[in-house]
Amino acid sequence: MSSGLARSWRGRGGARRSVQAPVVVAVSSSRRKALRCKARAEAEEQEGNEGPASAFQRAMKVAMSRGEANNRNGSVGTGRSSEASSSASRRRQAPSLPKAMGGGGHERKRSSAKMALSRLRSEGGGLSLFQARKKSAKVKFQVQYRTEMGQTVRVVGSSPELGAWDVAKAPQLKWQSSDGLWACDVSLPCGQIYEYKYVVCNGDGVALQWQQGNNALLAVGIRDALAIASSGGEVSLEVLDRWSGPEGSTVLIKKGDQVVKETTREHRLTSWIRDVEDQLEQGSVQVKELQLELASAKQELMQTRQEVVQAKEESQKLKEIALQSNEKYLVALKEKEKALRQKELVLRQLQLDRFDDDES
Repeated sequence: MSSGLARSWRGRGGARRSVQAPVVVAVSSSRRKALRCKARAEAEEQEGNEGPASAFQRAMKVAMSRGEANNRNGSVGTGRSSEASSSASRRRQAPSLPKAMGGGGHERKRSSAKMALSRLRSEGGGLSLFQARKKSAKVKFQVQYRTEMGQTVRVVGSSPELGAWDVAKAPQLKWQSSDGLWACDVSLPCGQIYEYKYVVCNGDGVALQWQQGNNALLAVGIRDALAIASSGGEVSLEVLDRWSGPEGSTVLIKKGDQVVKETTREHRLTSWIRDVEDQLEQGSVQVKELQLELASAKQELMQTRQEVVQAKEESQKLKEIALQSNEKYLVALKEKEKALRQKELVLRQLQLDRFDDDES
């Protein structure tokens, strides 16, 4: 295989000029012999169906084309061109993928939105946040802490039911067992998130020690309101907290004395957020439906107004026609009266003429 050669000469003014000879792809004699042998073998195989000369020529063309293709792939220049062509083909094919992926993602988003709405309507019974807040859930707060004689434990939080962060108004827990378990029942409206914390107080209700860690968050969602409504008020929540902090707390959903489900406060928060998003999405759909209904009502109102205007115009035309016909009737009456008077005058004149004739 030959390589590119640099040729030079002296031009005008004695300056040396050079030019790079083009790269020529050639097939060596040994390679050509191998291709001919391969072509003869293929020609012998095809000789039964075609003539020997035509079969040999066709096989030789195929072998030469394959050899030139292999040489082009082995050379640097053609390698770059093949890479460029392959990358160009990939670039031509690439734009079709994002469209398909984007379209599928849009369809998946629409289907997920429909599924969310159907799930909310089936599981939430169409209950809104405003309707859920009209119902209350029985929540049992429990924490384990060993206190000294005369000390009590209270749960204080963000809602009025939990004292609104006023320790003196916060509900007081009752001592349950010798292992230091304190508990109390609080009725909380559904559809809200409550922030709370435990505090140790003395006999006068003065705070002595607060629970460690950050404030705890408890979500009482729409599903709780639906469960309470469907069970006749038998469903309740039990929160098992730790004095060391809000992490690792357990929430039990009970129907009577039977545990229906065991979950965590974090899981309830994510579920509450998902329900709120579904409510917002459902609200946006309802707003769009109301907008469409309002637009159709406006269109019907405009059509009704147009019909009223047309009716007024027709009534005015009828009035004008009635007036015109009345005027024509009056004119006809006047003409008839005039004709009758003329007839009477003619008759009188005839009578006078006859009377004159009789006298003469």
